Amino acid sequence: MASGGSAQIKPGGMAKNIESKLSGFKITAQDLRTPTKELVIAYYTAVMEEFGVDFGASYRLHDVSHAVKLYHIVAYVFSKLGFRLSFDDIMNPGMWKE
Repeated sequence: MASGGSAQIKPGGMAKNIESKLSGFKITAQDLRTPTKELVIAYYTAVMEEFGVDFGASYRLHDVSHAVKLYHIVAYVFSKLGFRLSFDDIMNPGMWKE
């Protein structure tokens, strides 16, 4: 634990953890430091597919309608966990850097 009582998670370790949970999904520490819209959409799509959500084989990362569907599903799940997700969190990831 770091000072202040919060655990510090290093991007390299987090990337390996994500890859171990989502077989076939590739992510690097650099991806986590500077996420792109395409990465965020691919990640949330992979997570939702792990829970049985079927987007069909024809979705494309640049397809806005897929991003909107994905946002509604992920935002619903986040709301049940007590978090708020905005569409900007998917379309403009990393804009709220510390």
